[in-house]
Parts: sequence; C-alpha cells; structure tokens
Amino acid sequence: MNNNRASKRRKQHVDRSTFADYVACARNEMNGRLFAKASQCNAIAKVVSGRNRAIAYQTKNRALSQLIHRGRVVVRVDHLRYPGLLSIELDRHNRLHSHEYWLGKADQI
Repeated sequence: MNNNRASKRRKQHVDRSTFADYVACARNEMNGRLFAKASQCNAIAKVVSGRNRAIAYQTKNRALSQLIHRGRVVVRVDHLRYPGLLSIELDRHNRLHSHEYWLGKADQI
C-alpha cells in the first residue's frame, strides 16, 4: 500500500508544470500575438490610405521592434530587393518585411 502511494506521488510530481514552464508558454503566446498584431496591421495598411495607413504601419513597426528587442525573431537583410529592407521571421511560415529606418523610428516613439 505504501508503494502505491509513493508511485502516485511520483506520477503527480512528474505531471506538474513549474513556474518556468508557465513563463515559457506565456512568452511564446505573447510573441505569437505580437507577430499576429504586426501581420494584421500590415494587411490593414495595404487597403487603407492617408493617416490610417501611417498609423497601421507605425503599429506594425512597433510590434516588430519589440519582437526584435526580445530576441524572438530572425532578422535577415534583403539587399537584393532594396537597400535597408529587412526580412523579419517568427518561424519559417511567418515573415514580414520592414525597413531599418522605419524600425528605428518605431523605437523613438
């Protein structure tokens, strides 16, 4: 009977998540939401004009800038397309483009 209790305790201990596990999970979810926000702002900016377009692009660049500062994205330079153009990837399937100048301005806001 004591062996059965000890076995249950060990099994319960293995199934428990630690605080670090919760933090890692929350960090991944926040990064995904932040990249989704940037993607949505990019899509909106392509269909609106004027001040709304500028606001959408500013919001996109702020979100991308935060992801870069967190170190959660891969930044590649696309010199062949346009000087200063950056390809920012969350993973292989999620990629957005921005310019180093626009990201620099997003940090100043």
